[in-house]
Amino acid sequence: MCIRDRYKDEQLPTVSVVIPAYNEEELIERCINSVKAQDYPNSKLEIIVVDDGSLDHTAKIAMANINGEGEKKIFLNGDFMPVDKFGGSIVLFTEMRNRGKSHALNTGISHAHGDIIFTVDSDAVLDPLALRHMVTYLLDNPKKGAACGVVEVNWHLTPEHDDDARIMRDEDGKIIEKDLSFFETMLSKSQFLEYLNSFRLGRHYQSIVHSEFMLSGAFSAFRKEVLEKTHM
Repeated sequence: MCIRDRYKDEQLPTVSVVIPAYNEEELIERCINSVKAQDYPNSKLEIIVVDDGSLDHTAKIAMANINGEGEKKIFLNGDFMPVDKFGGSIVLFTEMRNRGKSHALNTGISHAHGDIIFTVDSDAVLDPLALRHMVTYLLDNPKKGAACGVVEVNWHLTPEHDDDARIMRDEDGKIIEKDLSFFETMLSKSQFLEYLNSFRLGRHYQSIVHSEFMLSGAFSAFRKEVLEKTHM
């Protein structure tokens, strides 16, 4: 059965996606757009961006998305994907100074309204079905308090950077792929294999034997009622 047919939209819980960010002006919009483009009812989706005292334009770019002025497309899986008008809630919290990722997460969590709270790194790009898959798993397993998603490294696309370490794009906004040397290609593939070992093999095995002891900050989901019992 298709994942979309497992539960009707009216059966799905409300979710909040917390995105902590520090100096991520090059990547924050891509992350936000990947959440906007989720196959999940917008009326039940809340995006919370926490700017952790960034010194660049992270907050400005996030605010542009709130005002509906951001990019209307995202580069995903080798192609551009349109981002439709977002009908959910998106808010921005700005810290006056950098206080660390844990503080930024706590800020977002404390303001989250969703029954399920996701934490997503600002440099991550979610598959369009990511939220629905995670929510479906929690609905199928009511005794589970949290779930950890699979994180992969896209070694096929290593961005070219300019002298100021900014990601370079062509006139269409597409990220310019760096022409990697043999050594750089090997490093990229090694990082891919490292994440494959950690998530596809390691975390998956831990899940099977019920020994999962750590959830990835890059992409995890928590039942709000459970998280509130441990949240300080």
